[in-house]
Amino acid sequence: MGSLKSLQAAAHDIGHHAQSGLSYIHPHLGQACRQAGVDQARVDLLTDAPYPAGLPDHQPLALALLNLRRRFLDILARYQLAPDDVTGVEMQFAFKHDRHDDSLCAVRTVITDRTGRTYERMLPYIDERAPERRG
Repeated sequence: MGSLKSLQAAAHDIGHHAQSGLSYIHPHLGQACRQAGVDQARVDLLTDAPYPAGLPDHQPLALALLNLRRRFLDILARYQLAPDDVTGVEMQFAFKHDRHDDSLCAVRTVITDRTGRTYERMLPYIDERAPERRG
């Protein structure tokens, strides 16, 4: 079973990856939210098909979310954690209502371990970070 430090780090790492261009989630998630008329989406990374309910089907987004799920499992392994060490991984993506860029979102990740303890990490909108922390 992982420690508080390693599960907090895993929550940060998957959130940071999801915000990055390397995840291929953006701009697809922002566009799907815009089409649905919402500013937020929730993703359960432990399901076989981690696609947010209520959003229109978008194949590039579906593939990116499957890759995000795989990436999370890789992150767990890097911290010497097994998939059964966690019982929940929820990611919440929030976009600004007046956004001009479907790539800018805040990401909140909540990991629940097998004892029921939660580990949360919130990453603000990239444009709200201090200049030295961007990237």
